[in-house]
Amino acid sequence: MNEDEAKLEIVFVSSDDSAQLAKEYMGEMHGSWLMVRYDSPLREELKQKFGCFAGKEAPKFPNSERRNGIPSLVVVGPDGSELVFDGQSVVEGKGPAAVGGWAKW
Repeated sequence: MNEDEAKLEIVFVSSDDSAQLAKEYMGEMHGSWLMVRYDSPLREELKQKFGCFAGKEAPKFPNSERRNGIPSLVVVGPDGSELVFDGQSVVEGKGPAAVGGWAKW
């Protein structure tokens, strides 16, 4: 996808129980992805904004509708708007072609 130029970036937002567990999981599963720092307020803001968080985290977001659990893939545009909510299903259905369509944004 990014062979010729940077077109798409995946950013991991952890639902792990600690920064150490998040780091270990990231290293095992998503080594080259970007990651929102565990202690960053942005981590909670993104979960709340898009409604994607683990069930155990629901009490942190009493005024937010939980739209999906983990894992979730939300495609976000350059302005922070939601472009595709259930990106995982789209990838499972279309394969790499799904990602090609997202790069146009």
